[in-house]
Amino acid sequence: MNKIAALLMVLFLAVCISNTWANSYKGCYRDSASRDLNGYTFNSNNMTTQGCMDVCKAKGFRYAATQYASHCFCSNTYGKYGPSQGCNMKCSGNAAEICGGGWANSVYELASFSSPAKGKKTSAGAKEIKIFSNNNIATVYNLRTTHFTLTQPMIITRIATYHWNDGKGTKAPGKIGIRGIGAWQAKGSPGMHNTRNAYWTVSPNLKLAAGTYAITDSDPATWSQNAKSQGLGIVDVFGRPVSK
Repeated sequence: MNKIAALLMVLFLAVCISNTWANSYKGCYRDSASRDLNGYTFNSNNMTTQGCMDVCKAKGFRYAATQYASHCFCSNTYGKYGPSQGCNMKCSGNAAEICGGGWANSVYELASFSSPAKGKKTSAGAKEIKIFSNNNIATVYNLRTTHFTLTQPMIITRIATYHWNDGKGTKAPGKIGIRGIGAWQAKGSPGMHNTRNAYWTVSPNLKLAAGTYAITDSDPATWSQNAKSQGLGIVDVFGRPVSK
């Protein structure tokens, strides 16, 4: 009886997960070189539907899409190129799932989101914008400090660093700082495959003058980088212009 009960439980959980995805599945949609979902993207040899959805949700987007077995795209809109019949490739991380196809996205709507990608109102009424980003879809490794440049005074609203660390993430989020200015305790959120504390985020709400600044991270050994980031730690910097 115990084996039968365990089997029934596994089947029940599988059906629940399947129904969750089915309820959020929006359909198969065409893509092009000018991406349909263009908020954030990455690829993985272990891609799954849930892994893609988890990353897009952690990034604050409304929609997640898998493509060509191993690619994930995040955005707050989808469908500008119309529907497709080309979603027929098995996910690289789970052959029982479909992860889009060639220039075809399997699109899912996330259950809850708060969107930083399109800008959000701050207390001063200005919209938050992305000041700097070296995020990309290439395989990541660990280390090196990143600089960003402001051409005008800005309020730095958020800074986020990435700690994939070969899929191990980090035990706890540390501090993100601006060299010579200060450092702030980060909040952690999971990455792909529920990687523990892969994303670190701080909200300093700090006014900075025009100039070049260095981002610091208290755990540089796990701070991700790759060739496309020129060996520099991957970071997103958000802010809003200082009111005149």
